[in-house]
Amino acid sequence: IAHLTPLLTPRPCTPSHLMGMRHHSGVEGPCVLFRTELDALPIEETNKHLEYSSLVPGASHKCGHDGHMAIVCGLALVVLRHPPPCGKVMFLMQPAEEIGSGARAMLQDKCFAQTTPDFLFALHNLPEYPLGTAVVREGVFASASRGVSIRMDGTTAHACSPHLGKSPAAAVAHLLQALPALPSSISSFEEAVLVTIVHARLGSKRFGTAPADAEVCATLRAHTNAHMDELVRRVEAVSAGLATAYGLQCTVEYEDVFAATVNDGWCVAEAAAVAGDEVGLEVHRKQHPFAWSEDFGEFLQVHARGCMFGLGGGVHGEETAPLHRSDYNFNDKLIESGVMIFYGLLHRCHALASSSHS
Repeated sequence: IAHLTPLLTPRPCTPSHLMGMRHHSGVEGPCVLFRTELDALPIEETNKHLEYSSLVPGASHKCGHDGHMAIVCGLALVVLRHPPPCGKVMFLMQPAEEIGSGARAMLQDKCFAQTTPDFLFALHNLPEYPLGTAVVREGVFASASRGVSIRMDGTTAHACSPHLGKSPAAAVAHLLQALPALPSSISSFEEAVLVTIVHARLGSKRFGTAPADAEVCATLRAHTNAHMDELVRRVEAVSAGLATAYGLQCTVEYEDVFAATVNDGWCVAEAAAVAGDEVGLEVHRKQHPFAWSEDFGEFLQVHARGCMFGLGGGVHGEETAPLHRSDYNFNDKLIESGVMIFYGLLHRCHALASSSHS
């Protein structure tokens, strides 16, 4: 980035310290945006033998965002050497993807609003797929998800006479069973929706007091935003019903909210063609969306022409650590193919724009 910033137009954005760089040909044409993430994870690095292992205790790149950054920076160097004949190219470096807030902050930033991209592209490395594979899917590529915290509040009582208080114990017991069962209770939802309990707390370790407060936290996942909206409605209805039945106050809060990543059909077809015909990768067309989430979906809700695709990074005959594991290591062999696919997509976007104006 230090080598690139004197050659491109840097666009630091506030208040989230987002960075964008752009190349402007000076000739009217489409604006094509390539987005990468730059945030790490709160995971202690165990690959201490690597010369580029994390220097920050308790934090490391275990999702490959450093590799994604290298790809986009490599693309920027190629664009500088072989610039497109018209239009703009934007290289967006976005933090806070892992918590789902980075893309929304970018979209709300006045700096970003000054330029409206015509096409948007992003990729993610996939260690569970073999090296030399590109993974594409039209429509929903990655699921919607959000964290939900459900708090139940009653009144305390002496542990010898709990009936004189309002303990949330029974409500929480029902909730722990009801939430994971929601997908199977809704026809056609079972394969498209998932509820995972991640935390539960009831009162505190005080043997003389019946508890008055409790909290249950879960991750909600759905293939589509519509499924997520219905799942949220059902979670809130179940929680409110149990609170009413046991005379409790109920509060529901959400965080780490991700929209589904919904790919444009033309962009997916072109990504597959570039990956297979020009770069020589095997193209895998995924039947179902990924269960994980990516906040690139926020951009695609506003700017519909775009897509995310995957690059397989697994090594045949060797165990490849999955994403978010402490010994995960980005496969650097993906950098060249990632740059080539992005550059091929850039040319195809300009070709489409030229044909539509002719």
